[in-house]
Amino acid sequence: MHTIKASPTKQNSVINTTAGILILLFPAFLVALPDGGAGILILLVLVSIVGLIKNRGVVPLHPDERYFLYAVGLFLLVYAFNIWFFGVKISAFDNPSRFLLLLPVFFYLRKIKLNLNYLIFSLFLGTLSCIVFAIYQKYFLDIPRAHGVSGVVTFALISVTLAMMSLSVAMLSSSKWLKSLMLLSFFFGVSASIMSGTRGAWLALPVGVFVLLLINPLNWKKQSRIILSLISICVLGAAYFLPFVQMRIDTAISGFMDYFSNDDFVPTSVGWRLELWRGAAIAIFENPVLGIGEGKENFRQTMQHLADAGSVTPTLATSMPHVHNEFISATLHRGILGLFTLLLIFFLPLVTFIKSIKTASGDKKILMLMGVMLTTSCATTALSDAFFHTHALSIFYVTFIYVIYTQIHSRNSQRIQ
Repeated sequence: MHTIKASPTKQNSVINTTAGILILLFPAFLVALPDGGAGILILLVLVSIVGLIKNRGVVPLHPDERYFLYAVGLFLLVYAFNIWFFGVKISAFDNPSRFLLLLPVFFYLRKIKLNLNYLIFSLFLGTLSCIVFAIYQKYFLDIPRAHGVSGVVTFALISVTLAMMSLSVAMLSSSKWLKSLMLLSFFFGVSASIMSGTRGAWLALPVGVFVLLLINPLNWKKQSRIILSLISICVLGAAYFLPFVQMRIDTAISGFMDYFSNDDFVPTSVGWRLELWRGAAIAIFENPVLGIGEGKENFRQTMQHLADAGSVTPTLATSMPHVHNEFISATLHRGILGLFTLLLIFFLPLVTFIKSIKTASGDKKILMLMGVMLTTSCATTALSDAFFHTHALSIFYVTFIYVIYTQIHSRNSQRIQ
């Protein structure tokens, strides 16, 4: 009796399809199930390792891939050195380690050319999960602010980023039905973000639209860009008159004014952030090179020291676990090098994609514009929260940036289909 073995080509096809399906499901599982995104990524890592074992051929790194991996390596090196130098618990390396743990996925995906539909429809499934959760929590459970399973801020940031990436596909797709589907996906993501009431996430909308008009991927004429700019301003301005949006914006303005007009600290959301940033600025000035060291304990000790000196409100050290701004946080904890490596992680891909998008076409152009929206949205939302201190946001960014980088350059050469 003879055993029929699957051919290497068929085996490769099964592995590639499995990887594509896992990428397709990742955003929806990340939004809808506790640890669902992590579970999908564990499977994706295992599939990638099998794929690498099966396909041992060497595919040279593109210079853009090399530079990005150098940036990732430097980011992790500075993080690791800081943890060692300050004697911080290794758990502080947990979220940044996603860049390292997902490298098998990066090196496997760069050997293959996935069907772009896996990535495109992952955006739709993700925003669909966002809007279903938002409607259910806000209108059926009467929860004031939709928060998914990962918390209100994380939920909002993922929703709006998926929305902006969907918009990039809608702009460049030649298929009318796909344009319509991606515009619907954009509407789902934006609506879910609005229902979360997270103002920091809303900033990604005007910033994203401005970047789109600036890089002009469709080569609109100057007159068209001016008209579209005016329309965008009117639409974004009209959103203010939505009662929930108006209430959240007015509360932010009131909190800002209260912080600067009152002698006593007023504990509003905006007030806490401004007080945190002021305290962080003082600490950064005192520790500009190496920072104060990673970890919540170093943060609390530093804030307590500032509170004892009368520089910040006394309750700051016990009320807040981190600085609600990734750029300030990186500088505070890891010094100037920490800020520099963080800027590389966000802006090296952004500059690379913008620089190449004018000469790109087809799938590559769609991927590059998705990458622009991903990095722009994540960098903008990182202004109001500690981005890489959050598990869901860390794996969200790392997964998508790895997929986009590898699939852009899979379009340059023959890869396994």
